[in-house]
Amino acid sequence: LHYARWIAERFPLVTILALDLLPQEPQGRIAYKVVDLEVGVEAASDSCSSVVVFDVIEHIAREDFFISELLRVLERGGVLVGSVPHDVDGFLPSYNLTFFHRSDVTHKRYYTQESLRAALEAAGFTSVQIFPGGGISPHVIAEFFPAWSRWLVKKLVSVGMRLGLLSDGNLKSDLFFVAYKTA
Repeated sequence: LHYARWIAERFPLVTILALDLLPQEPQGRIAYKVVDLEVGVEAASDSCSSVVVFDVIEHIAREDFFISELLRVLERGGVLVGSVPHDVDGFLPSYNLTFFHRSDVTHKRYYTQESLRAALEAAGFTSVQIFPGGGISPHVIAEFFPAWSRWLVKKLVSVGMRLGLLSDGNLKSDLFFVAYKTA
């Protein structure tokens, strides 16, 4: 629901319906509805101009059904925006390391760009765009250095990442996506 609050603050004319498994206190223009997304999205067909699903799809057992539900509630020309955990850990497993999201036992699956694109297109989404994002924490990189130097390594790596001097496309922890309903 963090994203609903963020959208409400920045886009005052947008109507927001936030769905969650747990009850939430109403906040301003955000309407909350308790739903079990495993059984469907409780919204009328063709009723939403956009749907935001950050860190949701990987928790749903019936991925194909859920993604089809997202398509159903979008109006023609509507946009789906979201993220899922990336399945590519690069070199990390060889050092017995992994992305933090691997510790979430509620994840049913992880995604490559190809598997995410296939799932969205199989449901009927078009113009799918996928952007690897997130990334490895400076804390993880610092673990490769002697204990006495880790604080400095974390700071240097953080600055290097912010300046774009340190980057590796294989070490992106999430896949962000945009997809459209055209039919």
